[in-house]
Amino acid sequence: MGDTRTRALVSAVGISATGVSAVVLFSASWTGNEVVRWLTIGLALLATGLVWVFPKAAAGVFGTALLISGYTVLVPHVPSDLTALLLGTGRQEPLQLAGWLLLIAPIVLLVRARPVPVVVPFAALAAALLLGWGWSALLMRGTDESRINHTTTAAKPATGQTAEWIRTMRPGLYGNGVLVPGRGVVVELRDSAQSTQPDQGLFVAEAASGKVLWQFALSEKYHLTQVVVDPGEGVLFARIRRAGLFFDLMTGELRHRMDLAELQPDSTFHLVRDAGDSRPPIRIGQVALLNASRPGMRDDVVFVLDIRTRAWREVLRGANPNCGDHWVSGVGGAENYFVRNNCTDATVHVIRLDGLRETAMAKFPVRQDDRRCKTTCALLDVVALDGGLLLHTSDSGETAAKGEQNHGLIWLRRDGTVGDRASFAPFTNLTPLQDRDGSRSRVAVPDTAVLDFRSGTMTREDVRIAGNVLGGAPGVVYLDGQKSLRALDVRTLAPRGADAPLSCAPRFASATEQQVLVNCKSPHGGDIALVVLPAR
Repeated sequence: MGDTRTRALVSAVGISATGVSAVVLFSASWTGNEVVRWLTIGLALLATGLVWVFPKAAAGVFGTALLISGYTVLVPHVPSDLTALLLGTGRQEPLQLAGWLLLIAPIVLLVRARPVPVVVPFAALAAALLLGWGWSALLMRGTDESRINHTTTAAKPATGQTAEWIRTMRPGLYGNGVLVPGRGVVVELRDSAQSTQPDQGLFVAEAASGKVLWQFALSEKYHLTQVVVDPGEGVLFARIRRAGLFFDLMTGELRHRMDLAELQPDSTFHLVRDAGDSRPPIRIGQVALLNASRPGMRDDVVFVLDIRTRAWREVLRGANPNCGDHWVSGVGGAENYFVRNNCTDATVHVIRLDGLRETAMAKFPVRQDDRRCKTTCALLDVVALDGGLLLHTSDSGETAAKGEQNHGLIWLRRDGTVGDRASFAPFTNLTPLQDRDGSRSRVAVPDTAVLDFRSGTMTREDVRIAGNVLGGAPGVVYLDGQKSLRALDVRTLAPRGADAPLSCAPRFASATEQQVLVNCKSPHGGDIALVVLPAR
């Protein structure tokens, strides 16, 4: 009699353990109707209690829980928002499937009405977890592949002689590309101006040949809105809405996913843009700057995110709805500036960042006389030089000969003190000139002058650059030569070699010491988007 009671007690404990384990799994993870979830948990707890007083009824209650939750658990739940899919949320959860499978064990054990060995509950839990993970992967694999085409590579990019190559986009697509210094690859963003395209997204190709090494292509209407590449660490950060993805630059392996709601919940995230309109949405550097805003509220926050460590901090709080915020990087992207153009009080607010650390801050009036601008005090362009920032404003306080307002230049030293100011006739954008040793202390004002800041003050050189500057590399600057690419020596501003013919209208150029990549203007279908040439 004693042995029988002992076996019955052990059996009841074992069956109860499987029921409680299922409840724990359903509590930890669930995708689908929440009412069904809590009804299933309630029935499983009721059945677990009945095991001790009315075992036959317990089997029926466990069976009811199994049937009620069956549709919710077994049918794949495809998240309508691509963000959830990218973050790995909103999908069929393996723990949820394991919990459902675990409900089968107490039903079988109760129906058999035989003693349950101690090892059975542990074996049932292990089997349910293994089957749950496998089943989850099987259910969701086809769904993921139909919306995301992610390939990786083990191949290393080719080195040696650089071939000229052209990337032609098929109708409906356009592209942007940037050469990554020291890595031998091009990072490309392909987008659609109309609707969804099967090959829009992120692509990394050999710089020497244009051969695609890996891709993260999307068949959705959501677009990659921010890309930051750290050549030193070999990390590529890409953002779609609040999904932050961290890739291995050379292989395409997805190292980490980050829900940016971690920075601020219930927010919409926006790129803090580089000053100037003709620069690519792909940045070379170690940090990403993000603006987080909540609908209907004026508590915008600017965050800086270290893409190596994934650490972050708040830079500035407060909305700036009427004017622009800008993000400007020094050479190599190690040093960054956040620049806020405050239209309401005609001031500029600058914060210098070394990684995540704030190293200097300044706030000063756009006009030297501290008066309001005739129109909006717009900040048109900002460039980072070795000794500080040069800011291009829409109003210097002086009037040009033709009656229009002169543009202004403000020199802000690295320590946050305001240096020289200058007034020029209206012009388009500033171009920093980088010497062969990597130093950057000179800047070109289009068709006007070259300014030198090596002494810490603004010195005007008796030379000028005529034409639209596309970009540059150490020792060279590239211009639009009207259907050709023209290279000038940075120091002498004399031509370097013959002009290279172009069969497209250039927008901007990304250059290294070995190559130059020309991004052409937005095509309207099947047009040339990228042209790569050997450096001049």
